[in-house]
Amino acid sequence: MKKDGVYFGLSETEYFNEPRIGSSLLRTLIDSPVRFWFESYLNPVPKPQKDKKNLNAGKIFHKLLLEGDRALAADFAVAPTYLHPASAEYKRWRDSQIRPIVKESDVNDARRVLMYLTRKGQVLKQFLSGGYPEVSILWTDERGLKRASRIDYLKIGQLIDVKSFEDWHDDPAHCAKYFWKYKVFVQLMDYMHALAVARNLPVVKGTPKQREFWAECTKIKDWLPWVCFVDRENPRYLLKTFTQGKNPELYKVGQDMIQKAYQNFDEYSARFGLNNAWIDEPDPESLEFTDADFAQGLIGYGL
Repeated sequence: MKKDGVYFGLSETEYFNEPRIGSSLLRTLIDSPVRFWFESYLNPVPKPQKDKKNLNAGKIFHKLLLEGDRALAADFAVAPTYLHPASAEYKRWRDSQIRPIVKESDVNDARRVLMYLTRKGQVLKQFLSGGYPEVSILWTDERGLKRASRIDYLKIGQLIDVKSFEDWHDDPAHCAKYFWKYKVFVQLMDYMHALAVARNLPVVKGTPKQREFWAECTKIKDWLPWVCFVDRENPRYLLKTFTQGKNPELYKVGQDMIQKAYQNFDEYSARFGLNNAWIDEPDPESLEFTDADFAQGLIGYGL
């Protein structure tokens, strides 16, 4: 395990290999402690992640937007188009790769979107400048739990999280629905808490210039969190802030959810320990179906 501190340029692989609770796992813990255990570092035999086209496309776009071509080449292997996927040559090339493999067509699609989004004069290009991408904070919370946060883009006084979609279907409320459904507000609140803790942490990895940047960050008490929503199908973006002053009710919900996550961790770790799977046993009182379980379907039949 790496020591607590601030890391600039920590690879995605290194970050996600840390046996810590990140914001994604924290959000999982709110609704499903069982899924949290199986998806976290507590599970000694984690389920391999399946490659998903949309997930890979999002990662490629994310990498190019925030870090550029060099970072993409360092973290991904682009499949050669001159080799047929069924050929023996391609299979030998595939088996020799240690980085995730992505299609050149997906990379080209991401470049096409970025060409429109970051052309001269676009606000987005200026917005994602003057700071550093993928700033990782490894920290220990007040309860002694090992935590981790990885902020997409950090500027003096501002943190930016990028969310991209394949298509937001011309729905004006799509971004707000996503913000609620995936508890992005909890993620932003967790980032702000990590930044507050990190004011007293050293820069473990970073250039002299990055260390100077972080020294300025430690003077900030009130961070302004942003979400940058991007439509990858029809190039466009939307910038939104989330603050306690403008969103007091949602902020309170976020505080309650974070508290629930910690309560779930305490309850399930007390019941099962950390080395045993967190699996709820069926309730003996509810082993039979009742008509109430099928209420929606029965109403459809007029019953």
